[in-house]
Amino acid sequence: MRQEQHQNRAGGFSLIELLIVIGVLVLVAGLSIPFYQSFQVSSNLDNTTGEVTSALRRVQGMAMGSQQWSPWGIHLESRRYILFAGAAYAAGDPTNEVFTIPQNITISTTTGTDIIFSRVKGETSNTGTVTLRSSNNESSTLTINSQGIINVQ
Repeated sequence: MRQEQHQNRAGGFSLIELLIVIGVLVLVAGLSIPFYQSFQVSSNLDNTTGEVTSALRRVQGMAMGSQQWSPWGIHLESRRYILFAGAAYAAGDPTNEVFTIPQNITISTTTGTDIIFSRVKGETSNTGTVTLRSSNNESSTLTINSQGIINVQ
């Protein structure tokens, strides 16, 4: 009778197999980081657009409700926006509400730096567009007409 020889081989992975798996994981991670960063910037733009739109509608509602018997407005800067009561923005007013935006988003406007809504009717003479632009060159545009209607594009 002939005996077969069996080689003992330990179970597991060889060094080459482990290096290949690690290499594939590094490649996948390296490719996904730029996609994640781009997604984060796009998400910041969408969120900031919603926040600025809500802020505009909020100050318009406060003006229409004659809160503090005053018109209300929003002051726009490239890195932040400020909600204020009154017919003009006063930088040191303690009732101002200041909101900063993410580092990768900037605000520009054709309306001027202040958009003020009238009491009761909520109309504005500060018509035009507010553009939010991300660092990856995507943008959102808010259009404001004289009746105070705010459209997002």
